[in-house]
Amino acid sequence: MKFHTLTVRKLPLLCCGRLSNFFIDYSDKCTLKYLNLDNAILIISILMGSIIVRNPFMYPKQDCYIKKDCPLKICQINMKNTSELGILLENVFSQPFIAFRRQCQVNFKAAHYHRTPVTVIPIMYNVQHNQDFGSLWKGVSSSIVLRGISVASENLMSEVLDYPKVIMSPNSWMIVMKHLALKAISFAVTTPIMISAFLETVQTSLDREKPGLFDCVFEGFKRIYNDVMGPRGHPRFSVFNLTVPTVAYRLLFYVTQKVFRWHMYNSVKSHRATRSEQNKSPFDKYFPEVFTALTSDLFTEALLYPFETVLHRLYLQGTRTLIDNLDDGCSVMPIMTRYEGVIDCIRTIKLDEGIGGFYKGFGALVLQYMLHLGLVHTFRLIYEYFDRNMEAMITSESTEVDNHEVRNI
Repeated sequence: MKFHTLTVRKLPLLCCGRLSNFFIDYSDKCTLKYLNLDNAILIISILMGSIIVRNPFMYPKQDCYIKKDCPLKICQINMKNTSELGILLENVFSQPFIAFRRQCQVNFKAAHYHRTPVTVIPIMYNVQHNQDFGSLWKGVSSSIVLRGISVASENLMSEVLDYPKVIMSPNSWMIVMKHLALKAISFAVTTPIMISAFLETVQTSLDREKPGLFDCVFEGFKRIYNDVMGPRGHPRFSVFNLTVPTVAYRLLFYVTQKVFRWHMYNSVKSHRATRSEQNKSPFDKYFPEVFTALTSDLFTEALLYPFETVLHRLYLQGTRTLIDNLDDGCSVMPIMTRYEGVIDCIRTIKLDEGIGGFYKGFGALVLQYMLHLGLVHTFRLIYEYFDRNMEAMITSESTEVDNHEVRNI
């Protein structure tokens, strides 16, 4: 490992950009040290601690540890891995819109369908005003727990069954089928917890205490116990009866999303390749993946929205759950239905509510992805701004060092 002492006279509060042969050390005699960080995407901030620079693009196993005399820390940002950003968007920023649209989907009595974003925001304000700010984020903890359990169960079953978790190159149908079988098993195992997490999302905050972090897990096992040991003839569907449509929906969602993302990624990447190098920024290298992730999610959600509406109504039936009345956002109401199954639910919605009944709350979905797109665009502008500042800083500092060396000579 290389050790240097860092003494820099001027430091920005926050700079971001691509560094190439950036001088990282001034000694007393102004001897210039060079650190090759070609194509590394870095963020520089005023933080206490030593500097660790990682460059996974050029030398994945080579780190450079630098002792320092001033509070500067360099941290690498790998934008090729956007899953953390997706999880943050889905479980934090998107949760109010997810909860809103789910409550719309299960409310068969609703007079307002909220299929456009215009009607969504006033009702969300009323709900927050009459309850509390946290009511918009109900179910966020259970969603995170569900995601963690899903990942853990998939990893465990992949090790036990020796099925691939990721398909690097779908050249063999056997590999693809094993991968889809692994997904189906994981979806089936987590169905009880997913149903409990869904109920936490739609239940009004006025009718319950704040749920615990793992309440969705306990409620999932409790529902299985009641289905096995409880009385028969209850209008609530058994978890075992809901497993097949749930696995079918989630598997169809997964396949549709991946296929559309693959086609969109290749199209956007080929379009970006036609642009000249002068018009490209470092962000353009990773923007195709970010853009296709958003568009594929939106396309899949919109395409399968009616199926999701049917499933959510089956989940809620017989649970005696009170939801917010989203016609005014100021009251609550019970949901009591007697669907006999998936086909009967589809037929009843079409007869009683029309085709629009399958798209209740669609405006919240539009708002959700408008927020996603706005955040990505804002991040891109900030990134390009700091990238330009970093290039200017590097040029300015290099000129100062060269002039100082000339004077010493």
